[in-house]
Amino acid sequence: MEKGIISVISMIIGLVLILVAFFGPWWSGELKSSFGFGETDYHQDMYLTKTVIDGTSMGQPIEQSINHDDFKNLPPMDPGADTSWAEDLSATFNNTQYLTIGLIITSILALIGILGFVLGKANMMRKIGIIFGIVTFILAIIVVFYFAISFNNVFAEQGFPVNIQGETQVYDMGFWFSINTNEIAISFGPGFAWYLIILAGITSLISSIGVLKTSVVSKAPKVARVVPTKENKSKEIITIMKNVKCPSCGKAILVKGIANTRNEVICPECHTKVFCQFPR
Repeated sequence: MEKGIISVISMIIGLVLILVAFFGPWWSGELKSSFGFGETDYHQDMYLTKTVIDGTSMGQPIEQSINHDDFKNLPPMDPGADTSWAEDLSATFNNTQYLTIGLIITSILALIGILGFVLGKANMMRKIGIIFGIVTFILAIIVVFYFAISFNNVFAEQGFPVNIQGETQVYDMGFWFSINTNEIAISFGPGFAWYLIILAGITSLISSIGVLKTSVVSKAPKVARVVPTKENKSKEIITIMKNVKCPSCGKAILVKGIANTRNEVICPECHTKVFCQFPR
């Protein structure tokens, strides 16, 4: 039963992590630069439905929220560059959103199964909890790898141009992306939502293993009370302890026997046979 309770708690934690991840940032970063014409310092969070930028740019405050479906209308980072990456990025976030919704559904089904097993000892609910718990783990791994690989592929051929002291340099971008120079410091990578999905998958697997190792205990059958009858009483075996005296040496001997039987014992002193009758 202890393992069952741990499985329930673990599954609840996993479901909460997925819900938090659904509304949290999946990719985040900081950009700081210092040039003669002003300083830029802003933070960017990319959620499943939008990108939020907050900070200052060239000394001016900026606060911007962009829907992912509007990425295709944004100008390219490098003039004349291919802008198809915007559509691919939007598709990545949309697909990740659908997969995360699937995670929520499988987690709820797994939790229902585990709760049903812990509360009702139903073997069918146990199977449902184990199956959907494992499905949640597998789906969580798929979401994590899909987002990382797809996101990296979107930026694999997309350069990040930086003008330093009148000379433009292009840096390769990716899922983990950083630039550190005297004039600019950029650091981007997965947000906490991406890591929460990993933890949710682990907790789901722990929950499934806990239920798998919890044996199904069948309810003990009810035993009818037997009312003794004369016939039953006559068949009862009654054990009697009795002291007998050896007729030869007079030693007291403790003899154990059954009612209505006659036992024969050997005296430990003189080795004489002693007969003892056990009445009812």
